[in-house]
Amino acid sequence: MLSGLLNNCPIGVTIVSENMERRLYANDKLAKMFGAETPENLLIDRIEDSWCDVERYQQMKAFIASGQDLENFVAKRRRADGSVFWVTMNSQMAEVEGHKARIIWMSDVTDLVGLLRDTGPATEAKSA
Repeated sequence: MLSGLLNNCPIGVTIVSENMERRLYANDKLAKMFGAETPENLLIDRIEDSWCDVERYQQMKAFIASGQDLENFVAKRRRADGSVFWVTMNSQMAEVEGHKARIIWMSDVTDLVGLLRDTGPATEAKSA
């Protein structure tokens, strides 16, 4: 039942191990977002390899290790082809098949980040 809901979710969803070391599940939307051929390909890939900023990845892991859930955590990520994009991440602890795990929802916010950069203080100064 849970996998049916997650497979039909309109945003990217992954379930990761409690320690964030490996993906246990990924839906089709997440695979498409990361440019993977199938969701199963994401289960094989190392999570940290999809992060553009190792320091930001470590910040995220430390935040989660402190027992908190992610709320609109923005990060620059890398697709299978090497192109970069921005995501917002939200998470929640869950028990999956008798084990503690973390469900993470991701949305591609690349267009929003670009828009915010284009309309930031530097743009406002130019138009003044």
